[in-house]
Amino acid sequence: MKKIVVALVLMFGCLATAQELSKDAVIEIGVIGDAKNFRIRTYFGPDQQNPAQDMTWERLSGNRVAFVVVPTQEYMVSKEGFKLGKIKLSPKDPLFNTYGSTFSNYNELEQWAEDSLGESDGDVVSSPGSGASTERPENASTGESFFDSTLGYPIWYNGTNWVTSAGVDEPDVVVELAYNPNLIEIGGQSNAFGFAPSSGLPGELSIPITGAYMAIGGKDGSYESMTLETLSYTNSKGWNGTNTFGNFGIELRLAEVLVDTFGEDFYFIKTSEGSTGLETVAAADWNINSVDDLYLDSNGHHDAAVALMPSQLAPAYYVWIQGEEDIQQDNLDTYQANLEAFIAAKRAYYNYPQMPFLICRMSNNQTLYTELQRNTIRAIQETVAAQPYNVLIDTDAATTQADNVHYNASGINTIALEVAEAIGVNIDQLGTELTGTSFSSPYYLEGSNDVYSDEKAFDNNTSTFFSSEGSGGSINKYIGLDLGVGNEKVITKVYIYPRTSFGDRSHNLTPQGSNTSTTDGFVDIGPSTGTDPVSGEYTKLIITDTTPYRYIRMYGEVADLDVAEVKFYGY
Repeated sequence: MKKIVVALVLMFGCLATAQELSKDAVIEIGVIGDAKNFRIRTYFGPDQQNPAQDMTWERLSGNRVAFVVVPTQEYMVSKEGFKLGKIKLSPKDPLFNTYGSTFSNYNELEQWAEDSLGESDGDVVSSPGSGASTERPENASTGESFFDSTLGYPIWYNGTNWVTSAGVDEPDVVVELAYNPNLIEIGGQSNAFGFAPSSGLPGELSIPITGAYMAIGGKDGSYESMTLETLSYTNSKGWNGTNTFGNFGIELRLAEVLVDTFGEDFYFIKTSEGSTGLETVAAADWNINSVDDLYLDSNGHHDAAVALMPSQLAPAYYVWIQGEEDIQQDNLDTYQANLEAFIAAKRAYYNYPQMPFLICRMSNNQTLYTELQRNTIRAIQETVAAQPYNVLIDTDAATTQADNVHYNASGINTIALEVAEAIGVNIDQLGTELTGTSFSSPYYLEGSNDVYSDEKAFDNNTSTFFSSEGSGGSINKYIGLDLGVGNEKVITKVYIYPRTSFGDRSHNLTPQGSNTSTTDGFVDIGPSTGTDPVSGEYTKLIITDTTPYRYIRMYGEVADLDVAEVKFYGY
């Protein structure tokens, strides 16, 4: 349940336009608490794609915003964030697919309103002194009055709460969501299942992802044995149970990114089966009219899965990765109708008519199929994705394996990031693994052999390791990277992989940054590893310092520092 608040308002007069606006266009912009997120309320009148455009906002996690359609109280989710200083009305978002634009300041917003909607008076005014309960001012001053039209009487702000004339507190206005904003559901065939081989699994994804949970088991109706477990490579197959296949899909990278970005728990349901299409066939299929098949199975799997979760509601997003089987079976004549029916049935079953349905368009790199086949199904997927509340996920940058059908590890990572961006993650600020020239405090020499030098911590080989000089030397030990002249980066996270059987020698290390040299000017930029690192797995540190640094290192006042791998990420 979320609190509804309101802040500053910009009002724009409007001339008649080709959109046949039914009333003045109004955009409200407000700071939400300390998060400095924007909300936007639109009165655009009739719109051929989104007829109901009267909106109020409700903040979810991070920068995501839920909008409620005022007349019907129906919900939709904005998949793009609204941050102070940058309002992004994204074409990816069905709410804004007619009025897409980006603004860096109020003047640009005013100009957009003038150009798009008609004449603008440009006035910035305070929040109105009357309105519905959901329109109470956010930053009200003590003693400020507000006529609450929902209640039918005036209330006053006492510095803490809204109260009646008798001083009785008025409860916060709350709205029960129709969906779980932190639940992602994945469906489809083999590429949804995930066929990227484990040999390409990034080391940082080989450990359980704290804060991400997957519903495990349930295939073929065996729901009684289902469990909810911390998501990891070993259980990433969802309803297929334990991962005995030696491959993985988008859920690992997607979960890591969402948890790191929003700092909240996320839940995943994955129902997938290889070689399955949308047309009714003798084998397994997703057609909604098929009996005892994947559509009905996926609904049962969903119900059993959410029963294990804190919220028994619809997913905030449904990710669909499918289409290859319909090409192979030459079912493209019915593909659009079948996909539209599937989406409508899912929304109806979940009782969430505005559920964002993310369609991962088949890639041009899937060259096992002819160009005509690819173009045909891609055009259909684009047409369906253009419909309200659907979103197209571009997969053309995703590379495939030698079979030219299944995505490899890099391709899976690319699609996961595209999905994360559609959900509201600024992927440009996630950072990539950084490279540079390694440096360290003196390392242990075995004769004249540099087998334990600083380069060993950055060679992508967990069997080799950096080892500092023995405890008889300085207690100031460190291992780091020089990113190079003019290549300063904001560090987003660090991964540490201890030396095998010597996890304690990676304890109590602190990430530091400097723009002076490899030895001077360092400041702490993130939390210490403490006693978390254990032998045989990566430990992750999230960095919140936004200063760009050239020199980055892990530092500790320790007797011995041994580490097999250090990975710095930044942008």
